[in-house]
Amino acid sequence: MTTDLIKVEETYLEVPGARSVEQVLQHKYRIQEIMERVLQQGVHYGPPYPGSDKVMLLLPGAHTLTSTFGLTPKLDIEDLSDLGARYFRFRIKVRLYSRGGLYLGEGVGACSTMEEKFNWEYALNDRHYEATDPGDRRVAFKKDRKAEGGVVEVKQVRANFADKENTCTKIACKRGLVAAVILVLDCSDIFNQDLEELADELGLEKPAGNGEPKAAKPKPKPAPSMPFGPFKGKSIGDLSVTDDGLREMIRAKLKQLENPKRDIKWDAADQAFVAAIEEELKARELKQEPRREDAAGGLTAQPPGAQQAGDAPAPAPATEEDWETWRYDAESQRPTLYYLAKQQLKLARGAPIPPGKRAEFRQTFEGLVAERT
Repeated sequence: MTTDLIKVEETYLEVPGARSVEQVLQHKYRIQEIMERVLQQGVHYGPPYPGSDKVMLLLPGAHTLTSTFGLTPKLDIEDLSDLGARYFRFRIKVRLYSRGGLYLGEGVGACSTMEEKFNWEYALNDRHYEATDPGDRRVAFKKDRKAEGGVVEVKQVRANFADKENTCTKIACKRGLVAAVILVLDCSDIFNQDLEELADELGLEKPAGNGEPKAAKPKPKPAPSMPFGPFKGKSIGDLSVTDDGLREMIRAKLKQLENPKRDIKWDAADQAFVAAIEEELKARELKQEPRREDAAGGLTAQPPGAQQAGDAPAPAPATEEDWETWRYDAESQRPTLYYLAKQQLKLARGAPIPPGKRAEFRQTFEGLVAERT
């Protein structure tokens, strides 16, 4: 008896409409380019939780991609709620179609008010907790890195499920749409892909920069407004707000920062407000100040009316970078004299030094250093 060896030739399955490798790479490159140039991290996509190295597609990003690729979603809502058991539950199938009406794929999203975040909410206070039926209240344990042992106890009461119907529906729709977009556009892995590597494979021009993911482009924030005084309600960038008015606001805010009875939770906001006013004053000064050449041939700002005599105050560094370098060295090497100089000029310990005070501060600081050497 002989055994015949049968050689089977390996073949690939031919699928109608299948894309070539080049087409797949072109598609992924296009999505990555949209992410680089249009989508913003933290708005359209971002980590599911702080510290995660994963990136997930968010609802605004799904909307942008459907618009970009001409996808039309159609929803099929399945209501699985049980009002007798006091919960809402929705399963929503989102089908995506091309502009021509061609079916492309679908995703499913579900949401229920029985989920932890919908079923319980924090008690307003101890009285609220005690007044709630024992069956509808509990003490839960939550992670909190700031708490001792990393865990904190919180008092919760059962939420009114009727208040969560609309929220539950919207979240199910969001989950379904995001799932459908990721499936149809084949982009579940695209968020961590390197655009420069794709450009090399396709022989395309590399994106500007070093190929590293670009930082999210923050939306420009409007200039803050004056909270009180004769210019109340006006933006600090409004030219009708005088320089003296801005300086008076800085003095008022610094005085508030020095108040020991003040709630410290407002300090960061007020310090940022003072810094914004200082930047505005600096911008106005740069538009008005004449400039002169220094001994090295560089240009430094010349304050109006400044003297050229040897006893004139030492000029502050010309650029913001030079100033920060000098300030950091002064504070780190002579911290006691640094804060003593601020005290003599009546500047709050934690407040930044206004541009108009920098030359005077430098002269004061260097005078104190000279006295002790």
